[in-house]
Parts: sequence; C-alpha cells; structure tokens
Amino acid sequence: RNLVVDAAATIRRRIHQYDDLLERHITQGIIDAMNLARGEITVRIKSIVMRASHRILPFPVVWNTWSLIERWSRNSHHVESRLEQSERFALEDGIGRPLRILILNLMPTKIVTETQLARLLANSPLQVQLTFLQTKTHDTTHTPQEHMKAFYKTFDAVRNERFDGMIITGAPIEDLDYEDVDYWNELCEIMDYSRENVYSTIHLCWGALAGLYYHFGVRKVHLPEKMFGVFEHRVVRPSNPLVRGFDEIFYAPHSRWAGLNRADIDAAPELRMLAESDVAGPMLLSTESGRQIFVIGHPEYDKYTLDAEYRRDVKAGKEIHVPANYYPDDDPNKDPIFRWRAHAHLLYTNWLNYYVYQNTPYDLDDLEAVVDPPRT
Repeated sequence: RNLVVDAAATIRRRIHQYDDLLERHITQGIIDAMNLARGEITVRIKSIVMRASHRILPFPVVWNTWSLIERWSRNSHHVESRLEQSERFALEDGIGRPLRILILNLMPTKIVTETQLARLLANSPLQVQLTFLQTKTHDTTHTPQEHMKAFYKTFDAVRNERFDGMIITGAPIEDLDYEDVDYWNELCEIMDYSRENVYSTIHLCWGALAGLYYHFGVRKVHLPEKMFGVFEHRVVRPSNPLVRGFDEIFYAPHSRWAGLNRADIDAAPELRMLAESDVAGPMLLSTESGRQIFVIGHPEYDKYTLDAEYRRDVKAGKEIHVPANYYPDDDPNKDPIFRWRAHAHLLYTNWLNYYVYQNTPYDLDDLEAVVDPPRT
C-alpha cells in the first residue's frame, strides 16, 4: 500500500501540468496493476500500466512510470526476489525476453511521434522495450533539449547493440535531394547498421523513400501538389503476413510532397508490392523476407494530426488544400473522421508478431545479416 501511495504522489508531481482526469487515470492504472499482480512488482506490470494509460497519456509519462517501478524493484530485496522469480516463471511459460525495438525519430514533433508509435506497439500482448535514437549531425529545434537528453541516444551509444526491430520515421524534407540532407551520411550508416544488427526494419514516409533509394536505387518523384488526406488502398498481396486480417480496401493518411514511380519499383526484383492506391500510389512494400519494410504514408497518425498540419499551414499563409476524405463534406469546421485506426494497429501487430517475435533469434548474437542483396 505504501508503494502505491508513493507511486501516486510521484506521478502527481510528474504530470502536474495535466488535469485531474489524467492524474486519476494513471494513478488508478498503477493501483490496478498492483492488484492484478497481487503486490508482486514484476516485468509484466509495465505492460499493464501501458495498456491502462496509453490512450491518453504522452509516452514520456508512461516511460517515467516504468523507470520508477524498476528503480523501486532494484532497491527492495523482497521485491527483487519476486521479480527474479517472475522472470524465471515467464521464461518457463515461453514468454521470454522483451522485444528490443529501436526507433530513429526524424520527425520535428518528436514527442507526438513517440506517443503515436508507442500506442501502436503497446497494442499487443508482446512485451516491447523501446530505445529512441536521434541523429548526432542534426540538432532538433522543436523538442526541449531536456527531453532529448532524458529519452534519446545517439548512434555511437547503440552501434554495438542488436535489436529485434527498428523503425525509421519520416521527416518533412521531401523537397531536398537526399545528399543535401545534413544528416544523410549518418542515416546511411544507420541503414547499413540495420542490415546486420536488426532483424526487421520499418521505414516510414520520407524514411521509406530514403530507404528505397539507398538500398534499391528507387528514386523519389516530386509531386505537383501535396499528397494530403486519407485515401483508399487495396491489398495486392493478401497472402503476405504483414497484411493478414486486412480488409481488401483500407484507408491510410498521407502528408508528403514526393512519391514513387511504379515502374521503378517493378524494376527492383527484391521488392514486393503489398498495398497501393489509385490516387496515392504505392503504399506498402517489403522484401520477400520481411527484413526491410517500407510504408509510404502515416498510418501512425492520430485523429487530429492532419487537422493540426492543415491549420498550421493555413496560419503560416502557405498554399494548402483541405486534406482529402478527412473532414465531413470537406468542411474543416466539422470533426474529422478517424477511419484508419484499426488497420494501423493491425499493421504493427502483424509486424511485431510475424516479422519480429516469430523470426528473431532469442539470442541476438545469432542474428544474421540481411540476405536480400542491395541494388548497385
């Protein structure tokens, strides 16, 4: 009981900027976790707390909660013995170690992107351990440095580690040639690293365009106007595990000034087209092994992300059209329709299950390099 009281007090201090509803929600989440675990502070509490709070809390708050619980676990002999016992039982039950996921976050609004990806990765019974990565050769200006120092590592800090999965996010720099991006050389080094030290890597939006260019020589195509809105896509390879359970037609949001030429993709024999749109073009691609996956879009976006981008550009006086198929009657005064959430969750759940959990060796030292040969 004292532990729960201390937890509530600490969380109250951490989220003083949020309203009472959030405070009560996370506090109740910890209490529920304690009750479900019958007082045993185990590795499973982290996932329980995440499921109890991820829908409304920013990721750093949940992350701080995990760290808090782990710190108490290390400082208590009684709790530590319980933790070791729980871990042993977990191994005997076949649960094994948490999946190690590395996220290279290139988006300017890093906290928003962290939260979006954490919510999707938490929607699974699999335990996930996240490590956030930033580029050393580019300083972020939209995220407090205190946050970056607390939650992010540079490539030098992880280059000797291995991970089950990795996500390389997008960045709003489609107008630049790849070689003109100030962190391009570092990104290439990280993408090379992923081939030997990560089992499966998802590349998102600009990260997907950059990955396709670097690994397979597929060049991006600049668009005459921004691909902006929510578009229909059709599954073209339904037997692939990544789209298992998908409807034949599904929706996904896009927000980009560049795309791909289908002929260039067809000329790359290593790639498999999984889903595409008549309007937005290729959306989901993968190598046959699933070691490299490319998502040309933003399925991780929340309901109001496109709304925030649209209003930001209008306020800045930029020429921008209303995001397609987003507001009812294309009226920005009406609440947007959130029609891609289910398939976004399914995409990441399938990735974690079929391409990370079921295929990654338990001992990451046994991980073999990607065998799909890069294009030269």
